[in-house]
Amino acid sequence: MRLLVPLILVGLLIALTFAFERGDERAELTLHYLSFETLDPTMTQASADVRVAYALFEGLCTFDPYDFTVQPGVAERWAVSDDGLTYTFYLRKDAKWSDGQPLTTRDFVTTWRQGMMPDFAPPYADFLMHVRGGKKFQTWCLDELARINALTKENLEKDKGLQKWVAAFAGRHEIELDKDGASYKESALSEVRSLMARMRVQEAEAKFAELVGVRAIDDHTLEVELETPCSYFLDLVASWPFFPLPEHVTSRFTRLDPTTHMLRRNPLWIKPRSIVSNGPYRLARWWFKREVLLEANEHFHTPQRVKSKTVRMVWFADDNTAYNAYASGLIDAQIGATPVAFMDQIIKQKRAGKRHDVHEATSFGTYYFAINNRPKLRDGSDNPFKDVRVRRAFTMVVDKRDLVTNVTRLHQKVSGVFVPPGSIPGYQSPPGQRCLSDAKDDDERKAMIAEARRLLAEAGYPGGMGLPKIEILYNSGGGHELVSQALAGMWERHLGVATTLRQQEWKVFLGQRNKGHFMLARSGWFGDYGDPTTFVDLFRTGHGNNDFGHSDQWYDNYLDAAAREPDPAKRMKMLQRAEQYVMGEKFVMLPLYQYKLVHLFDPDKVTGVTMHPRNLQMYHYIEVKR
Repeated sequence: MRLLVPLILVGLLIALTFAFERGDERAELTLHYLSFETLDPTMTQASADVRVAYALFEGLCTFDPYDFTVQPGVAERWAVSDDGLTYTFYLRKDAKWSDGQPLTTRDFVTTWRQGMMPDFAPPYADFLMHVRGGKKFQTWCLDELARINALTKENLEKDKGLQKWVAAFAGRHEIELDKDGASYKESALSEVRSLMARMRVQEAEAKFAELVGVRAIDDHTLEVELETPCSYFLDLVASWPFFPLPEHVTSRFTRLDPTTHMLRRNPLWIKPRSIVSNGPYRLARWWFKREVLLEANEHFHTPQRVKSKTVRMVWFADDNTAYNAYASGLIDAQIGATPVAFMDQIIKQKRAGKRHDVHEATSFGTYYFAINNRPKLRDGSDNPFKDVRVRRAFTMVVDKRDLVTNVTRLHQKVSGVFVPPGSIPGYQSPPGQRCLSDAKDDDERKAMIAEARRLLAEAGYPGGMGLPKIEILYNSGGGHELVSQALAGMWERHLGVATTLRQQEWKVFLGQRNKGHFMLARSGWFGDYGDPTTFVDLFRTGHGNNDFGHSDQWYDNYLDAAAREPDPAKRMKMLQRAEQYVMGEKFVMLPLYQYKLVHLFDPDKVTGVTMHPRNLQMYHYIEVKR
C-alpha cells in the first residue's frame, strides 16, 4: 500500500486543480476518458466511442446491459416472418431527435443507404450486408465510381467507344466537348465527370430502392428483408452501425468532393453546436482533451430510464493518472481500469479482503497482435510475413504464460484462438495455435524452438539473416509497451531477429494500423454480438476491420456457405473449421489472451455498472448515491 500513497497524493493535487479550474457544479455521474476518435456512431470503432454512441444514439432495438437480451428501442415492437427473412419494425409514434424534430423511417433508410456506399466507408459496413441486395448496391456504387474515374484524356483518346459515349452524354447535357489540338480539353472532361458524379448521387436513392430490401412503408413502419436467415440479426440492429443519423442535420454537412467524386460528411456536424441525437443524452459540451458533458435528452421516449441526468467525462493522459483521480474522488468510477500499471497489487488487496471496490471478470474479447499479411510493406519492399512459414515461426516461440504471469501479472486466460473459448453456446473452439506455453516439458519446448527456426530457414531467413528489422507498432498507455518489449525479447532470443519498437498516440496509431502501415501491431477485439462471426468475419476480403490484409477466396466462399447453412449445429461446425483455418493453418494473427475486465467503483455508492463479459456500459443505467 505504501507504493500507492505518493501516487494518490499526486492524484489529489490533479483533482484539486481540475475542480478549481472548472468551478462548475459536479455532474451526477463523473467518469474518465483517454481518447475519442469520433462521436459519429456509424464511424465508431473503439470501446470508449461505442459507450458514448449508446449514450447519444439509439437504434431500432437496444440491449439490456446485464444479460444482453434485445429490448425495444426506437421500435416499440417488431415481427419476423416464418422464413426468418423479413423483419417489420414499428417505430414509436413519439420518437424524436434531441431538437424536437420527429424521427421517422426515412432517417434509417438514408443512414443505411449511405452506410452501404463506398463514399463513407464505415468500418462496420459488413453488418449492413446482411440486408438483401446490400452487396449489389455497393457494387453498383463502385462500378459507377470506376466509370467516372476512368474518364481521362488518355483513356478517351485510346477508346473509340468511350469517345462516342462521352460525346453522346455531353450532347444530351449541353456540354461543349471540344478539342485543344489533338487532345480533349481537361475543363470539358472535368465538367462531364462532375455531372456524372452528381447524377450518381441522385440515382443512388432510386437504385437503393430497386436493389435493397429496405422499405419505409410509412413514417413509422420499416420493412427489412435479409439475404439469408440470420439468427442474430436483432443483435446487429441493436448495435451502433445500425443507429440512425438525423438527415435534416447531416444533409447540411454532406457535399461532393470534386477530386474523388464521392460524398463527404464534414465532421463538424458532431460538434455541440451542430449535433442532434436520439439517445438518452444530448451533447452539451466537448472541450478537446479536457472534458465531455452529456445532459439528459428531454425528448428521449422513456426519460425515467435515465438515472443520472448529467454525465461528465474528464480527460486524462493515461490510466494511471485516471486511477489517481478515482482514488482522490474526482471521478466516481474507473471503467476499464485493467491497464493500470499496479493493477496486480490492487487485485491482491481485493482478494485479501482489503478492498471492496475492485470488480474483475473475463471478457468477451481477445488481446492479440495483428500480422501484416500483404505482399508488400508500406515502403514497397517485400513483406517477409506474407510467407505463412514466417508467421508460424513467430507465433510458435511466444510464451503466453510468461506474459500473463510476469509481464501483465494479471493471469489472464491465454489463448491460441480468436473467439474466446466457452463464450458462445453451441460453439466448440478449434485447437488453434500451439506455442511455447503449450509445451509439457523442456524437451518439447526446445523442439518447438527448433521447428520455428527450421521454418524460418526454409522461408529463406536462416537464423534471422536476410530479414529486415522487425517493427512492432503499439499505442501509448495501457501497458502495451511492456508486452511489446517482451515479445521482441522472445523473437530476438529464439529466432535471432532484430526488432524495433514504435509507439504512437492512439488516433495516429489507429489510422496507421487500419491502413496496414505496420509489420506487427498491437490489437484487441471485443465481440459485438453473440455469434462466432463477430470474430471470424474480420478475416474476410475487404472487411472494414481486416487490418491484416488477409484475402482468401476459399475462406470468403466458406463463410458464405456457412451463412446459408440452415442447420445451426452444422453451421457452428463450419465456423469452427473457418477459425482453425485462419488461426492454426494460415497464422493470420497472434492471439495472446482473453481480456480481463477490472472496474473500480464503490458498490455502496455506485449502481448500474455491468460486469457482463460484453462490457457495454450504458451510462444512463449508472447512478451515484451522494
